[in-house]
Amino acid sequence: MPGYVCVAMLEDPPYNLYLAATEDKPEDWCAQLPLTSHLLCYEGFKDPQAIVKQCFQRLKAEGIEAKTGKAFSARSHQVIQVFNSIRDDALKNNQVVKDFESTEEDEGSRLYDLAVEYKNGSEQVIPDLKKAFKLYRKSAELGYSPAYFALALAYFYGNGVKKDLNESLNWARRSIESGSVYGYQVAADCFVEAEMKDQASDMWSQCFRKKNSVEIKKVLLKYAGHASEHSINLVHTKEIAKLFDAVADDNIELAKEYPHLHPSFRTPLCYNCAFPTELNDAVPRPS
Repeated sequence: MPGYVCVAMLEDPPYNLYLAATEDKPEDWCAQLPLTSHLLCYEGFKDPQAIVKQCFQRLKAEGIEAKTGKAFSARSHQVIQVFNSIRDDALKNNQVVKDFESTEEDEGSRLYDLAVEYKNGSEQVIPDLKKAFKLYRKSAELGYSPAYFALALAYFYGNGVKKDLNESLNWARRSIESGSVYGYQVAADCFVEAEMKDQASDMWSQCFRKKNSVEIKKVLLKYAGHASEHSINLVHTKEIAKLFDAVADDNIELAKEYPHLHPSFRTPLCYNCAFPTELNDAVPRPS
């Protein structure tokens, strides 16, 4: 059962500290102790007994004689430092449950942030794509929507998991359903890699129909890449085409990779691409 690891200070020295695991609320647990001065700290854990055992092992390694169910003598800051170290390890190993007053979204967000840390690495964490993937998955299971896109990318590139276009597409669609424009981008990537040109084109067409210009701008460079590679049919309209110039103006260096996006052309299309005749609002070929 999830519970707390509590550290209390007792009034009677020299045995003035008490460390234990409990499922009770910290204040209730503290009230049961004799001559308790105050509670030092607590946290919610999936397996509080295992955390306490780790704390005692660490304390013993530092020369502090501490045993389960007994008060012991130590400086409070020493115990707190050990506790904080064990807690941080538990966070990274996903042994900590959500705060008892938090929502599943809060927990999903915490797991997502931890996954990002494992993906990119930090001063405390060595990059570990497999662990990052597992954390993204747990975050997604709690309904945290940004994790849907992260999983779509992980399956698409094979980051921390075996590459799987079908799984990538499934999570991309869940990302789309959650309102993210980036889901369209990964879904289109999946179809392009599978050489399903019509389906990739349709995915972009859906994106342009359903999202506003602010959102569409975020993925236009990807659309431009697909267009320049002739991996899709051109499905944009004049209104969408106007956004290309704004994107190119804001991303000049990136736009250089796609000559048809360069601001100087003002008509951001691959001129050698065939224009779909069924689109009455398609951008006209420049004379």
